[in-house]
Amino acid sequence: MRCIFTALAIVAALTCGVIVGHGPSFAASNDSLLTQQEKRDLLIGTWFGETPPNTGGRVQWIIEREKDGTYRIQFRIFGADGSSGTHLETGIWGISGPVYFSATQGWRQGSEIVGTDTTQARFYDAYEILSLKESLFEYQHYVTGTKYKVRKVRRGFKFPN
Repeated sequence: MRCIFTALAIVAALTCGVIVGHGPSFAASNDSLLTQQEKRDLLIGTWFGETPPNTGGRVQWIIEREKDGTYRIQFRIFGADGSSGTHLETGIWGISGPVYFSATQGWRQGSEIVGTDTTQARFYDAYEILSLKESLFEYQHYVTGTKYKVRKVRRGFKFPN
């Protein structure tokens, strides 16, 4: 009998969570939808970032986010030992509430773009949006806690020397 009450309590709690959790998004006013759209629109374009990785050296990246939800990101990596290399990835991106997310769908291998194994969790990332302005975007990875800061640049921007 105790198991039945426990099971009913769990089902009731889950059902309430689903109903309450989905309620606000369906009941959202046009203003909040426009705000969501404005945030998304701000991210469209070319952005540049630079950070030292935990292992030393430096990583720079240029990400081009398109209106259709696709992205292309170029990395330039400088090792602590003086080595350097580049890496290119493609995928999809979006925002939902305070979350910016990306899903890597492919990367450059030689002169070709090869697809990722989308069953692997490592190709999906979610970030908390810390600050989003017309020319500055700050966000934090939910799993690693790493913070990133990028600034908007013109289309065709190249890595600085």
